[in-house]
Amino acid sequence: MKDTLEEREIKERVNNWLAAFSAGNKPFDFSVLDNLYWQDEQLLAFDTLSPQTTRIQGWQSYQEIWKPFMTAITQWQVKSVGDIQIFTGDNITVSALIFESTVATIANEAVKITAHATLVWEKRDGQWRIIHEHISNPVNIAN
Repeated sequence: MKDTLEEREIKERVNNWLAAFSAGNKPFDFSVLDNLYWQDEQLLAFDTLSPQTTRIQGWQSYQEIWKPFMTAITQWQVKSVGDIQIFTGDNITVSALIFESTVATIANEAVKITAHATLVWEKRDGQWRIIHEHISNPVNIAN
């Protein structure tokens, strides 16, 4: 089956999302997320990995919760495990994947997490950005 233009575009955006969280040994730069997420109150995130709450409403809250955590990481790599599934629509498209995240904290703790990610992309003025992010774990990839 041949990928549509929209599927290829969203797959590229998902790969950009993975790359944004793969700062390597460089300090995490929160601004790399600017062109991936809609930065308004409509952004909704459900995240079992969140250090404070599993429901985050709005870009400002997302930054307030995640920025301190992300800047406390000294090394970070994120990669997709398996295929990225894309479900396209006119102005809303959904991507689903399993990812593996390996981090090292300032306290020199190594943490490896495997999680599910569902990203809902909304198209505004010709640009696809995340309007809803759902991260959950643990993952059982026996199938």
